[in-house]
Amino acid sequence: GLPSIPENRWWIRVSGSKQLESAYKNYNQLDRDLPDLLLIPELKNSDWDFIIVLEESFSQKKQAVDVLESLPVKIKKTATLVKKL
Repeated sequence: GLPSIPENRWWIRVSGSKQLESAYKNYNQLDRDLPDLLLIPELKNSDWDFIIVLEESFSQKKQAVDVLESLPVKIKKTATLVKKL
C-alpha cells in the first residue's frame, strides 16, 4: 500500500499545477536537480491541485528553511514552506 504522510511536519513545496500532465512534466524536469520528490494530489474546493514536494519533511521550521535556502536558485525562488499536506 501507499505510505502514510507524517502529520505536523514542515514540507518544501517546489512546484504545483492544476493539470496532472503539467505537474508530471515539472516533476520529471525537477527530478534532474532534486532527488526524492513526491507528486501529491490535493482536493481543494472540488478542484484538484497537484503539488511537488521534497520527500523529506521536518519537525522544525528552521530545518526546513535551512534546506530551502540550500536549493538551487532556480528552484528556491519559487519554493515555499508548507506546514501540512
